[in-house]
Amino acid sequence: MIQILSAVTADGEIIIPAQHPKAFLDKLKSSNRFSCIQCSEQVILKNGMIKTPHFAHTRNASCTQTFSEGESEDHLQGKLHLYEFLQKHSSTVQLEAYLPSLHQRPDLYVQSESYPIAIEFQCSQIPATVIQQRTAGYIANRINPPFGYYEHHQFPISHSKK
Repeated sequence: MIQILSAVTADGEIIIPAQHPKAFLDKLKSSNRFSCIQCSEQVILKNGMIKTPHFAHTRNASCTQTFSEGESEDHLQGKLHLYEFLQKHSSTVQLEAYLPSLHQRPDLYVQSESYPIAIEFQCSQIPATVIQQRTAGYIANRINPPFGYYEHHQFPISHSKK
């Protein structure tokens, strides 16, 4: 099942579970319904003890076909760290924003004063043709497309939970 780092409540509030303590998430889970930001289908809050807290679509959801491949814990933690860093420096950063014109969700989307920026935090090797296709799509839509590459030995990523 694909892990989604953000979803929306019935009240329209965007929730990023990795930014909240487990007790808060337990309470939130029992009193709220969550929807996928991309397709509006119901998603389930997963806040166990092993993986990064996240949302997941119910089985056979149509939206899962348009999400990227399953992501490693390093990838999830890396884009969360980047998101939190950019939040401190730009109030317009979005985590996993869906770009309908491209049918893509960059890991991070920053609306700067001059132009939008789509950031891909790449932890695994993907074919150069995929990077070229994504880059061409971003450029055609006037979006700056930096890719960030992470190799496990480059810097430590904390797997601690709140």
